[in-house]
Amino acid sequence: MSKIEMRGVSKKFMARREELLALCDINLRVEEGEFVCIVGPSGCGKSTIIRIIDDIIKPTAGVVKVDGVTYDNSLPIPRELVRKMGFVFQTSNLYPWLTVRENICLPLKIFGLRGREWAEYADFLIDRAGMAGSADQYPRSLSRGMSQRAGVVRAMVHRPEILLMDEPFGSLDERTRERMNVELLDIWRESGITVIFITHNISEAVLLSQRAYIMAIDPGRVIGDVEIRLKRRDLSALSDYHFVEYCDYINRSIGSIGLEKAI
Repeated sequence: MSKIEMRGVSKKFMARREELLALCDINLRVEEGEFVCIVGPSGCGKSTIIRIIDDIIKPTAGVVKVDGVTYDNSLPIPRELVRKMGFVFQTSNLYPWLTVRENICLPLKIFGLRGREWAEYADFLIDRAGMAGSADQYPRSLSRGMSQRAGVVRAMVHRPEILLMDEPFGSLDERTRERMNVELLDIWRESGITVIFITHNISEAVLLSQRAYIMAIDPGRVIGDVEIRLKRRDLSALSDYHFVEYCDYINRSIGSIGLEKAI
């Protein structure tokens, strides 16, 4: 049984009194402990997919299954399933009136996870992220990279089994993004967590993922998936021949459906 499965998922939105088909017949599987990227041009519905998985958005048609539990547009997601997921947004969304530590520990409060064990785990993650010196400060004192790091820690503080990441490093400069990607790979290896990572950056998708789903637009749909096998998953892989081949393949796949239209 797959950790996550989507079958025949479609989503329509109303825009200017017209119906917009954002997603069409999405079928995908993610195995336990797998790192999967969903890559494609802007407007292809990548973010909508993980919002449907997390039940932030209801699908118009189709079903989602997580750990064998099925939900759709008529069935609410069970609370115990929500507890299994952590979500990292495109921006950190930290509350400015709370300290960094208070922001990070919000999921513990929401899920009623109290006690010394949880407090110590939060401290461990804060220290692991290199934020111990900033934990009692307010978000305004953080750099953009540190704010995003806090967002990742907050999503993991309740020990989720699934991490849903919506282009979390897209607004960062290239050097900071590369460093965050390497840190994320370390976290994934250490924790064994299942990750779905949304990006329009092809190099990022190839570096991070074991498998990448490739999407097209008008309507948003999956046009292929590729298993990515690299000998190394660090910045030295960027010059690897196979890395370049994977990037070229995904770029051609997206380009064949008109990447220029999405820019």
